[in-house]
Amino acid sequence: MKEKKLIIVGILLIFVAVVFAYYLIVQERERHMVLQEPGSSEADLETSDLRRQSLGEQVVDLYFYNPGKLPADPDFLVPEQRVIYQIADRTLMAKQVILELFRGPQAENSENLSVAGEGEPSDESISPSFPQESRLRQLFILDDGTAVVDLSGETVNQIDGIFYELLAIKSITHSLVMNFEDISQVRFLVEGKEQDSLAGHVSISHPFRVE
Repeated sequence: MKEKKLIIVGILLIFVAVVFAYYLIVQERERHMVLQEPGSSEADLETSDLRRQSLGEQVVDLYFYNPGKLPADPDFLVPEQRVIYQIADRTLMAKQVILELFRGPQAENSENLSVAGEGEPSDESISPSFPQESRLRQLFILDDGTAVVDLSGETVNQIDGIFYELLAIKSITHSLVMNFEDISQVRFLVEGKEQDSLAGHVSISHPFRVE
């Protein structure tokens, strides 16, 4: 009787191990599928296409650098409202947020907000988080709530030093997590590949969350 119980327990342990291994294989396969997706063309959003798909407008918060603050300061980033097109595809919504973030600060007054980056320049209390030449290659939202942000090599090459590296990571992470309930964390790729860091200082081997 005791030997029979041991056999049953052994079979159950083997079953659990097989299920777990299958889960890991599926997760790894999904990760590699993300890395192999085509690049830049899908991230280039045409305003006319967005307008055709638009269900209306939506106000989002973009997080820019608050001059004089350090990355450890709770007010290191300051939000600026921007109006984007409301699209049924959440990925297209998230891409709009990143592309608007790359445009830099504009109008702080909500009365001056308009769709697709149009607006009056803001005052100097907010500074851009990225160079104007920054480019998003691709963005995906995985089932576990991870947004995968694929930046171009030209973009990361312009990020100089640990301060601006942290600014880039935090700015994107906050702008996605704080605007989309189905995004809980952000992973970064460069030219479609996993890298140790964006610019040589901050590890991007793990996803980032809003602290």
